[in-house]
Amino acid sequence: MKLVNQGEEKTKSQIPAQVWVGTKRPRSEKIDPIRPHKKAPGKKPAGGLWTSNLTERTDDGVLSPWISKMKSDSWSLREDPKAWILYPKEDLNILTITSKEQLKSWYAKKFDLLGRVKYRIKWNEIFQQYDAFRVTSDAYHEDDLWLSGEENIPTWAVPSTLWDGWHFEAIEYIGPVEYK
Repeated sequence: MKLVNQGEEKTKSQIPAQVWVGTKRPRSEKIDPIRPHKKAPGKKPAGGLWTSNLTERTDDGVLSPWISKMKSDSWSLREDPKAWILYPKEDLNILTITSKEQLKSWYAKKFDLLGRVKYRIKWNEIFQQYDAFRVTSDAYHEDDLWLSGEENIPTWAVPSTLWDGWHFEAIEYIGPVEYK
């Protein structure tokens, strides 16, 4: 099925298996609505479910951009994190951001209290049309992707997918994440 939005042709897509890291099994009823960050609107939004692509599976566990980040930064959590693989349903509407130009079509122009121009991603519009918002590795690492005043996607830490609800057909427990 083809979808048209903001002058772009969109197609329903399949997304790779996703990895979720937390202390408890992810549950559909625990996914809060997506909303702008209250204290810092330029930061990543609150709510939803955050995942990253499964990049490797070994006898020792799994790797994803998020787990790699935890390992490289000597992450510390109060409780030991665990990993699950989430298998997305087929034919989902996923907005996949691969470049700055594509992301800019989803910006809204705002002014802060000092009259400076700020650009914010239109999360409400995105999630009225899509099941997930995904930033690819290519887009995340694009040198000039982020300009002053634009929503700061590098606060996401790694290329990620933000889901507005439970869009998975299966879940698989992997076990504790060894990151220290």
